[in-house]
Amino acid sequence: MPDPASPNPCPTSPEAHAGAPAVAADEPLVHVIAYSDEGCDEQKIGDRIDYLEEELVANPKPEKLDLMHGLKREMLFLRNSVWPLREVIGSLERGESRLIQPATEVYLRDVHDHTIQVIETIETYRDMLSGMLDIYLSSVSNRLNEVMKVLTVISTIFMPLTFIAGVYGMNFRHMPEIGWRWGYAVVWGVMLLVALLMLHYFRRRKWL
Repeated sequence: MPDPASPNPCPTSPEAHAGAPAVAADEPLVHVIAYSDEGCDEQKIGDRIDYLEEELVANPKPEKLDLMHGLKREMLFLRNSVWPLREVIGSLERGESRLIQPATEVYLRDVHDHTIQVIETIETYRDMLSGMLDIYLSSVSNRLNEVMKVLTVISTIFMPLTFIAGVYGMNFRHMPEIGWRWGYAVVWGVMLLVALLMLHYFRRRKWL
């Protein structure tokens, strides 16, 4: 599973469209074509998002939240880069420019379809990343609830033990158990028995 923090390793390769009209290698159209045709970037980003989602459920740490915000910024950058191309390519495809030759229209339609596909994929990933914040908060809340449950059980077990210890720690002069030879051992036995009975009860009710 890929690391969400790793940079996007997928290249853009205009050589894959050698039959198309020449386009400068750094133009957005080339990146759209390479992104969609190779499927590399899309798959890598999808894997990173899936991996991050699993990590947020299993191990919700603040570092994962930083990675999520980084992916959201990446999706926003891609959206702002690709979204304007839809209208530009659409106008070129409709033949509004005399510079476009009929042989080029086939490639423009192909690029327009790829642009729509990329935009839809980006929007899907943005929706997934937006929902991950709820997943993170839910996972943190569940873990906190588990900790609070354990602490509550421990406190509940010690309540009767504290009561017993408090009664026999008052040091009144006339307390029959104080002078009894086995009083100390019996008090310890009662306290252990109470703790074990409460633990058994909690386990039986599936509170532990």
